[in-house]
Amino acid sequence: MAQVLLINPSAGKGGGWEGLVGLPIGLAYIGSVLIEQGYTVAALDLGGEERDPLRRVEERIGTEAPSIVGISCRTPEYPAALAIARLAKEVGDGDVKVIAGGPHVTFLPRESLAGGEIDVVVRGEGEESIVELARCFLDGKGELGSIKGIAYREDGEACVTPVRSPERDLDSLPFPARSLFAPLTAYRFPGGLSSSRGCPAGCIFCSVRSLCGRQIRLRKAERVFEESRLLLEKHGVWYVNYLDDIFTLHRPRTLALCRMLRSLGVAWSCATRVNSVDGELLREMKAAGCRDINYGVESGSQRILDSIGKEITKEQVRKAVRFTADAGIIPLCSFMIPHPMDDRDSVRETMDFMDELNRMNADISINFTVPFPGTELYLNRKRYGIRMETADWELFDGKHSIISTRNLSAEEVQDLVDAWMAEQAGRAR
Repeated sequence: MAQVLLINPSAGKGGGWEGLVGLPIGLAYIGSVLIEQGYTVAALDLGGEERDPLRRVEERIGTEAPSIVGISCRTPEYPAALAIARLAKEVGDGDVKVIAGGPHVTFLPRESLAGGEIDVVVRGEGEESIVELARCFLDGKGELGSIKGIAYREDGEACVTPVRSPERDLDSLPFPARSLFAPLTAYRFPGGLSSSRGCPAGCIFCSVRSLCGRQIRLRKAERVFEESRLLLEKHGVWYVNYLDDIFTLHRPRTLALCRMLRSLGVAWSCATRVNSVDGELLREMKAAGCRDINYGVESGSQRILDSIGKEITKEQVRKAVRFTADAGIIPLCSFMIPHPMDDRDSVRETMDFMDELNRMNADISINFTVPFPGTELYLNRKRYGIRMETADWELFDGKHSIISTRNLSAEEVQDLVDAWMAEQAGRAR
């Protein structure tokens, strides 16, 4: 039995990988701080579950009899999270407190509380808030109104407390409690590791800065190395995926970590910006085991890049891809369409640029633009000329064309992507 049951809902209608993809690091951190404070914790990861996830939830709640059910909630998982919350209330006879955290409820706290399924929303980073909530609900200490960074229902009304400042010292947090979840061998990508939080960039389609702050907070290279070593020696994970938005932003830390990783012998990947790498750094990363780097390019039109706040140039993209490939690392370039100012000409330019980078040995991925809650694109969608073509949150996954712009309908965008995909398939044959 456990006082707290943490649940990662199944994804929406994305048609992604079957089975477990990556361990939910955010929930693993929540579990670790609760365990550190002496609370008993269990976890259930429904990611990739397509058969009967609610039955698994019911069985686990019956087994654990938790007083608190904590649910992680990204946008496409929101309907599943609400269903889990309703079930938790039914199975727990109304005594279970349901706490939801994650980007979707962070930015839509009042809406998330409106149906009564969720008792408390944790806004932003949740490690400190969840401990205070556990003390309140499990130990009877403190009042909800005194806990920063949450929203809760009182007399049928939503109450939103002041914002909690992000955790400044990430090294003070215990390592994520990965052992709470399925054996790491059950995950397609078991080696997720977060070495920083925050992002200084101002891309209009991204909510990271609103969620984690504009100032990037770095863990010490020694601490990151120790967690990487633990993944290998305790869990048998030989491939680490550093989850940072801009892994190489602080060059000295990156070089220091690379020197340490050489002795460990793990392979690893990361994501960063094209203007945050150079030839020397990439060679050091390769020598330390780096296999691939994801660059968020987003568009092949300089006009569009400037309009979405990317603050990069196409020439910087070419240079980064060339340096990365020359170092023996696979460059992965991700794109999205449509952006607000896109038209058929700029989309064609983007697709031509994707083909150019592919000829430079870059792997290419393309997703549909999603105005996630908390992004500038969502908050100012009318000003940007964005029309939402669905109210189904499960379709906010990047795999469905869900918006129309001033210049392109959702159907036209789908047709353009389908045509490009068909071209690629034809070339492959």
